[in-house]
Formats: sequence, C-alpha cells, structure tokens
Amino acid sequence: MRVKLLDAQYKIVTHTDLRSCPCDMCNTSPTEVAVTVGVFCNTKTVQFLTVNNKQIIKGRELKFKHNCHGITHLNGSLFITSMTVLHQYTLAGQLVKKIYEDNSHEYTCMIDSIISYTVSN
Repeated sequence: MRVKLLDAQYKIVTHTDLRSCPCDMCNTSPTEVAVTVGVFCNTKTVQFLTVNNKQIIKGRELKFKHNCHGITHLNGSLFITSMTVLHQYTLAGQLVKKIYEDNSHEYTCMIDSIISYTVSN
C-alpha cells in the first residue's frame, strides 16, 4: 500500500510503499507524519515518514502489543486507539498511560474519542 505526497494542485509528487495498509495518520512536526499501519493485518505498528526535498523518507517504526487504529499528536504525545482502548505514548513509543477502555462492543474508541479527550483536558 502507498502513501502519496501531493502538491498544492493535488497532483502526486511522489509516493512510498508500506508493507501493509495505512489506516490513519497525523502530523508530528511540519515535515513528519506518524501512520498507523496494518490494523486489519495485525502488524501493530506506527511508521514515521518525513518529507524532505519532495521525497518521502521512512523513519523510525514503533511496534506495540495492541493494534493501532486511530492516531493523533498533541503537545509531544501520541494518542493511539486500538478500537476499544485509548493509550497515550511519548513520541519514542513509551507508554504514558491507558486513558480509556470499553470492551462492550468491537468499536468503542475511535478518533472522535481522541479529539474529545484532547479538547476537554
């Protein structure tokens, strides 16, 4: 699966292949994004990508014990959902805390839950 870099006219400038399908992404800096990869393939990974001179460069990769579905970045922390759990991590992948868990259904913690949490706290 591919992540594509677009110009201001939405034309593809370049792309990079990932080993599994990307699910969600967020900016971590003006030139870097974090991408949750392979949620349905059970890879449990966040891949960092940097844009430099109109090229996409693969950076570090974080592996987790849980699936990685939704992701957002706020004040140096990554907030990652695994469909039923919301975790807070450092950018280096260290667990800060488990914020929320609801196993009553298959999809109880999506990206809207992250936005609501970060805005209200």
